[in-house]
Amino acid sequence: MALLQLPKQTDEDLSATAVVFDFDKVLANVPGAGHSGTHNPNRIRGGLDTVQTLAMLQARKVPLFIATARSTPALLQDLIAKLGKSCSGNEQSLLKYFIESGSDVAHRGTRVTAPPPVPSRGTPVLDPNQGVGAAAVAAAAAPEEPLSDAAARLLGEDPIVINELRNDPLRVTIKRVEGTRVFSAGYDKAKLVAHLITHEIEPERRRIIFVDDNVFHAYFVLQESPGHVHAQQPQRQCTVVSSWWDPSEEQSRGQMMVINDSDFSYTKAYQECLSAFGVDEPERVRTAGILLAKALLRGES
Repeated sequence: MALLQLPKQTDEDLSATAVVFDFDKVLANVPGAGHSGTHNPNRIRGGLDTVQTLAMLQARKVPLFIATARSTPALLQDLIAKLGKSCSGNEQSLLKYFIESGSDVAHRGTRVTAPPPVPSRGTPVLDPNQGVGAAAVAAAAAPEEPLSDAAARLLGEDPIVINELRNDPLRVTIKRVEGTRVFSAGYDKAKLVAHLITHEIEPERRRIIFVDDNVFHAYFVLQESPGHVHAQQPQRQCTVVSSWWDPSEEQSRGQMMVINDSDFSYTKAYQECLSAFGVDEPERVRTAGILLAKALLRGES
């Protein structure tokens, strides 16, 4: 099973970092991709390892966001349901890592990348000697910030409320599930990440990591988000790091679909994107052949 991998960070790096995740097949909604036992394998990709990584990031005050292509109220309601409705006593729930606290403030203004954007195909966010389990324990012991009123309502039975904001410079409409850090701009993920940098992430957070299972979206954010940020306010500085969470291991084991999957990354059309993450043409052809052959043997159609 592929585990959640982020570029390696020191404590000092983490104090200047924010992380933006895709949702489907990155955090949840991944049939068969999790641990067995108490963690439902149909919900959390990477199972307990993912939960512990999120707990570590939260314990170190790293802001966490979701940038999803889901845009209709029904699909966003389903996303919130899959994240989980409980914020206490349920380690399976991921929602608590993406709700706003009473102290959350939208930081207006913009920023620009200083060093060039960085592609990443996976280096653990933690030093192996640190131990992610200890981080999860620390996160559980840390006092929780009070929830905003909107977040508290979200945890009840009320339907979600979606706020819309038009970002005129980027010519895109941003949707936010009220009370959360869950955002959507359809498939304009590069613009959405740029919007988060300029409107939601504090200026002190100068390293923005984006995680996606689809190599095209990971590459597009890597290439386009810095320019969208720069176009709004050139004097602000940050670096965009794009991390492609390659699902080929789960696909090889039949834990994710291959045939007729619009997110399948090992297609010829994505070769330029794959090359940015270290996958050359021979490796792409070999991997695609193996995955497709195994899918056919499993009866996928």
